[in-house]
Amino acid sequence: MLSDKLEANFGYLYENALAQIIKSNGRDLFYHYWYEKKGKRPYEIDFLISSKNKIIPIEVKSGNIKNHKSLDLFIERYSHIISKRILFSQKDISNDKMIEIKPIYLSPALISEL
Repeated sequence: MLSDKLEANFGYLYENALAQIIKSNGRDLFYHYWYEKKGKRPYEIDFLISSKNKIIPIEVKSGNIKNHKSLDLFIERYSHIISKRILFSQKDISNDKMIEIKPIYLSPALISEL
């Protein structure tokens, strides 16, 4: 797990755990997907949380955190209504442009503060 070479897709487990954390904090679960005009590839945002009159898109990654095209496209399209951009992963705390990268183990504390 620490080497980032997993035989199983732990993304499903992380997403499920985060869904439980969001729900246990009394928030509703929202998900967003869309297709680009010229392509057939679907894009998705794992979770959307409302915060006052803004939204917070949340992505969950079990592997490569540099590949977050869906989050990038969503931010580009809806930047005027986004307050924070969060990507939960196995990695340490960092930033990639304006995206806050947080370790999944911090999600209970961070979700309760949003």
